[in-house]
Amino acid sequence: MRQGFHAGRTRRYAVAASVIALVAATAVQAQTAPPPAEPPAAPEPAAADPASQEIVVTGSRIQRPNETQATPITTVSSDAIASRGTVNIAEALSTVPAVASSRFSASGAPRDQFLAGLYTIDLRGLGNYRTLVLVDGRRYVSSLQGGSAVDVSTIPTDLIERVDVTTGGASAVYGSDAVAGVVNFVLKRNFQGVEFRAQGGISQRGDGGQAKLGLLAGTNFAGGRGNVTLDLSYDQTNEVDAVDRPFSADGVLVSNPQRPDLAVFGPASYTSAQTAQGVFGLNGTTIAGSTIRRTVLPDGTVATVNAARDGVNPNKFVIMSLPMKRYLADLRGHFDVSDTISLFAEGTYSKNDSIQQLDQTYVATGRMNIGGPTGLPITIPVSNPFIPAAMRALIPAGQTVISVARDLPEFGGRRITYGRQLYRFVGGIDAKLPFLGDSWKANAYYEYGRAQLDETMLNGYNTVRMVNALNVVSNGAGGYMCADAAARATGCIPVNLFTGQALTPAERASLYQDARIHSYNEQQVISGSITGNLLRLPGGPLGFAAGAEYRREKSAYQPDDNLRRGTSSLQFSQPTIGAFDVKEVYAELSAPLLADLPLIRKLEIEGAVRYADYSSTGSVTAWKFGGTYEPFRGLKLRGVYSKDVRAPQILDLFSGALLNRANVIDPCAGGGTTANHAYCSTQPGVGPGFAPPSPTPVQQITVGNPNLKPELARTLTAGAVIQPGFLPGLTLTADYFRIKIDQAITTLDTQTVINQCAATNDPLYCSTVIRDPSTGVIVQNNTVPLNAASQKLEGIDVELNYNHSLANVLGGRLGDTIGATVNYTHLIRYEQSPYAGAPPILLRGQPYYPSDKASANVTYKNGAFDLSVTERYIGKVYRVVGASFAGNTVPAYWYTDLQMRYSVGKAYAFYIGARNLTDKQPPLFPTPYVGTSTGTNTASAVYDVIGRYFYAGVNVKF
Repeated sequence: MRQGFHAGRTRRYAVAASVIALVAATAVQAQTAPPPAEPPAAPEPAAADPASQEIVVTGSRIQRPNETQATPITTVSSDAIASRGTVNIAEALSTVPAVASSRFSASGAPRDQFLAGLYTIDLRGLGNYRTLVLVDGRRYVSSLQGGSAVDVSTIPTDLIERVDVTTGGASAVYGSDAVAGVVNFVLKRNFQGVEFRAQGGISQRGDGGQAKLGLLAGTNFAGGRGNVTLDLSYDQTNEVDAVDRPFSADGVLVSNPQRPDLAVFGPASYTSAQTAQGVFGLNGTTIAGSTIRRTVLPDGTVATVNAARDGVNPNKFVIMSLPMKRYLADLRGHFDVSDTISLFAEGTYSKNDSIQQLDQTYVATGRMNIGGPTGLPITIPVSNPFIPAAMRALIPAGQTVISVARDLPEFGGRRITYGRQLYRFVGGIDAKLPFLGDSWKANAYYEYGRAQLDETMLNGYNTVRMVNALNVVSNGAGGYMCADAAARATGCIPVNLFTGQALTPAERASLYQDARIHSYNEQQVISGSITGNLLRLPGGPLGFAAGAEYRREKSAYQPDDNLRRGTSSLQFSQPTIGAFDVKEVYAELSAPLLADLPLIRKLEIEGAVRYADYSSTGSVTAWKFGGTYEPFRGLKLRGVYSKDVRAPQILDLFSGALLNRANVIDPCAGGGTTANHAYCSTQPGVGPGFAPPSPTPVQQITVGNPNLKPELARTLTAGAVIQPGFLPGLTLTADYFRIKIDQAITTLDTQTVINQCAATNDPLYCSTVIRDPSTGVIVQNNTVPLNAASQKLEGIDVELNYNHSLANVLGGRLGDTIGATVNYTHLIRYEQSPYAGAPPILLRGQPYYPSDKASANVTYKNGAFDLSVTERYIGKVYRVVGASFAGNTVPAYWYTDLQMRYSVGKAYAFYIGARNLTDKQPPLFPTPYVGTSTGTNTASAVYDVIGRYFYAGVNVKF
């Protein structure tokens, strides 16, 4: 791949260069044109040319009014964003039903590594990697290592003019990742003046405080030919700990998923497999394989483990809503060189510091390995002199080691600090092309973006030192020492896990080890496009757009030496370094066929096609076809059918090894069955007497798959727009959508891969299953992403917008207005098949995918006073989809948000507000139910975990 990239270095800009050359030629023509002999007379005032009011709307590159689009668009205005009182744009967009609840938020994934500090958008619940985020119609660098998901919190909120959410396939227009749709942030272009914003808030319980300061300043210059705008902002969010909310303060045990009423709370729910004093397996090399288990109480007594007495609260150290600080600076400007040429440049810098804390670190035989996949498990030799006599008496003859599982709360919670930085620059040129016609325009730009992460993992230990510290012998002078002389030379001291007490400060210090990871994403884009009207059709001009784009994505994940060697208790991982480039060309047509005829007020069809050549996966084509039909004023029918693509991400293709463990049942036990004879009979060591351990502990090593192909999706949207003449100000839209994804990239669990291998003998699965060549026992599974899954999704979107003056209505005064926006999504079906022939997994009804989701906002304006009420609705979901038992249904949830704003002229605005005004508490959704966030006992990405929240702020304009 690298050779191909370098070999093509001299050619990679060729396609875009042709468009740039065309623009440059126009610039030269404009600059070298002879001046007129005398100043022209001032033109007479004239009505605005309708074409001049047309803009490039999201979902199309052809300039035309938004209402002629066949693709559904939901627009969130800057006023709607302000009415939410959030410090982060992602929180404001969460009211759009098509935007699914995301684990990528402050409380969405308190335990998921790499996600802290990120806010991404996930349309339709298809995954943030299938949602394309744009800024002013241009791509934006991803902040997720090796991925394509954009951290929208790095987009300057105070600069946002509006956000267009396009639901439906848009790969033909914008390229890969636009399977679920596009979210386009349209920023202010000609801001003038100075605007200062300050806001602060805190939860009713005195935590989770937020603060935001923002300064926006802009000015025109050169007689209005240019503008420069600067945005500076700072925001801070304080943490909320799991122990500070009643629903998450302690552990919960659900032993029977179909009896949630029997859930056990508090100490009675604690596990006996791992305790603060330690669990010692006296007749097994793993705790799971031991039947004789003992612990040592704080008074030194050897006892059978009692979870309620010896266990540890799993939520004790968990930060449920993560703290973060963010600094953002954005400088942008444009300048009209002439009547036909405009130059623009943008620069963005964002810095975000956040903290994540999980439960305490632990030592557990069979769950951690020294030296990565080839290392040895942590065990304790039976010769260890610290083993109490009462415990030693229970160790069976011939046993050489005992196993151990012990929480280490003395280390504190596993704490991870994240330092993120993002740099982005865009420079380009817009040009009118009068020699082709008044409608013709061209655009070309270069974009460079880099997002990097420095991650520090705290409160772990060195596993090599731990093993050496547990291998203890007498020092011959009445004391003890580490058995290994080399370890003693590097400072090893014996560690006694049999006291029932916390480790001593000296023991902890001898074991302690941090870990560090540096990673980055880098994106470069060169793009050029041209748009205009080709000819006149009966219904209007035939719109045309075409362009070319070159994009290069590069990513690296670089763990430190301890993580690479597997000598850290925190993780084993290998570097990921990869890159790919893609060359694309596209074209789009919009053809208004008929207009102003009986029952054909307007009939228009549109289409687009894009060809992309990836250095990583080869070529692929995306297309769309659709149209609108308006039989008479007030009713428009629309529909689009498209083929969309998602190319594999760098992480999918090139991921370095990540180590885990899994317990599996070998389908070849006893030689296998007739159904899997083709596979089992060819494996060395497998025969009628083959009796592998049940379950068999298997090393699970997750790596990338460079042989992946792009995902393919077919998307249909069809609906209507109603604007009744008898009710001015009302717009109602209803659209049906259906998305089917084939060759979906998925990573199957180890047991599924082994079962599929045995059932099909397909190298797709069997090449990842590694057996011991002498015994036949499965020892390893190289888990890789596969093009094996499929997904089907369909539903209905309904949107209502209404604005009306209340003058002379119910005593209303001139200027009084009321506005209402209602968005509703009904999910008809959402199912996923992990591989061909697998029974579909029903996702509709899980917390992330409720059947019904809605939001409603009502705003009343009375002169200087504004009142905004927002209702958020999450329909009922199920703890186990498809099951029927008491307590399975989680009822629908309503959340009420309120904001009041008072303005003093145009200079000052004061506002106060509340979110979750009724202090609605989340439902119990603990493990093992799908959707739970470990450490919170609920689906914290879906339901509010903060509770009633108050805020106040001020806007000052100069």
